[in-house]
Amino acid sequence: MFNEGKMAWLKEWFVESSKWENTKPHPCARLVWLNCYGIPLHLWNYQTFSVIGRIWGEVIIPTDDTIKNLSFLVGKILISTSAMESINKVMELDNNGNLFQIRVMEEQLVVNTVLCTDCACSGCQVEASSLQKPLEDSNVQPLTQEDNGGERSGPRVIRSRK
Repeated sequence: MFNEGKMAWLKEWFVESSKWENTKPHPCARLVWLNCYGIPLHLWNYQTFSVIGRIWGEVIIPTDDTIKNLSFLVGKILISTSAMESINKVMELDNNGNLFQIRVMEEQLVVNTVLCTDCACSGCQVEASSLQKPLEDSNVQPLTQEDNGGERSGPRVIRSRK
């Protein structure tokens, strides 16, 4: 189709081409990072994040920080979703009758320009090395997909707050 004429340059970019047919709509999907706040430590595992992500689509992968338990402030998972509205929900995790309120938010792209790298404010005085120290004296193991035994198997039900 692109072999000659004005469109010949496109064959350098596409392996295959075909005539467009308006027979059925193609579902739109987008990749979204979900930030999960308030996840209890005993539910911090692959299964919990998978249950949360599947509410909106297909779970692709959690971040390395989430998998390696480098920080428990926020758990991040990448999903593929057909939902076009922004995701921002307060929900309840139900684990054996115990309800835990969590927040799930779509990560927004923020463009920020650094104007001065020699800032003297107290917020900029935090040493970068202190932010990357591994957790010491921790009994928490990195989470795995097989992490589903006993009472720590993860939530059974997730409900949106009204």
